[in-house]
Amino acid sequence: VSVRNPVTKNTFFQSCRVSPESVTRAEIMEFDFKGNVLSGDLRRSYQETNCHSVIYKARADVNAIVHCHCDDFVPFVCSGLPMRPVIHEGSIFYDGIKTMERLPGCEGCTIRPEEYDAMLDALGNRRAFFIRNHGAMLVSESTVNLVATSVYLRKNALALYKIILM
Repeated sequence: VSVRNPVTKNTFFQSCRVSPESVTRAEIMEFDFKGNVLSGDLRRSYQETNCHSVIYKARADVNAIVHCHCDDFVPFVCSGLPMRPVIHEGSIFYDGIKTMERLPGCEGCTIRPEEYDAMLDALGNRRAFFIRNHGAMLVSESTVNLVATSVYLRKNALALYKIILM
């Protein structure tokens, strides 16, 4: 999870690479939009930090980002089945969720710099995108709405999966 700096707007905060449930204020790092550490804990950052940098630079409306590997998304992340709204909460995804296809040789965990254009294309002006055979990234205008977006995507994925099984 990362959050845009509400004062400067041109930096963001993210914890160093520790278990999310154990993060303390002392472990928060500040980054610029090139992924450089400006302040805070200097331990190793997440590999996805540069993806957050690229998204914040491209989308001024985004103030919070989460990269996740939710098991409930896996059928859609891996199969190419389109995610569509099927419950009320899912209506926030009315414009769909694209899946970012990985470049040959880049199928590993981390999105590489040569894939950033494809990442931004998959996100577009939407709230989320899937990363083929990996996970998802969700964005929002606030941390509160990011949590709601994450919960609603999970609920919609579960409902759609059950419908497909019928």
